[in-house]
Amino acid sequence: MMLDDGSRPYSHTALLEFLSELKIEHKTVSHDAMFTVAQSKSLRETDPHGSYTKNLFMRNKKGAMWLITCNEDRQIDLKALAAAMGYTGSNGRFSFASEDRLGRYLGVSPGAVSPLALINDPGNAVQFAIDSSLLDHEVIHLHPLDNHHTITISVKDLIQFAEYTGHKPTRLEFDSFGGVRCFSTAEQST
Repeated sequence: MMLDDGSRPYSHTALLEFLSELKIEHKTVSHDAMFTVAQSKSLRETDPHGSYTKNLFMRNKKGAMWLITCNEDRQIDLKALAAAMGYTGSNGRFSFASEDRLGRYLGVSPGAVSPLALINDPGNAVQFAIDSSLLDHEVIHLHPLDNHHTITISVKDLIQFAEYTGHKPTRLEFDSFGGVRCFSTAEQST
């Protein structure tokens, strides 16, 4: 697999070494491959505390790409999400990006998508948004570039990692009616 810029993506091992260089504490468990949230729940081998995610790699017809990281049980109205993020009309609608695009811009295959894949986007072609409910936990569980492992890191370190890679996250606040609001990480919700 090659990235869009012609370079090779980070491997699982290289990512863990990079996290250690950044002094980001992490704990990794190995397990059978997980491709869906349902499989993750049934095969879960990590501490039940912390946040678990669903990750969506989206694009619109104009080519804007987003990695959306949300609570694993979150139901998302893609039309409302696109509108909240300022995309309207038929060119603004979100759809799932192709497997080819996923490989070229994040260097992972389906089932292995997580914010840790942002390390493979040095050109910042992909924008990152995170469900604010995930920020309420101390730790978060993610796939470290493959779906045969789950890594546990602090939420604070995840945000530091995203910013280090040049992907300052947009914060998403979902309500119980399917609505969503977007904030930059610098903005405070009211």
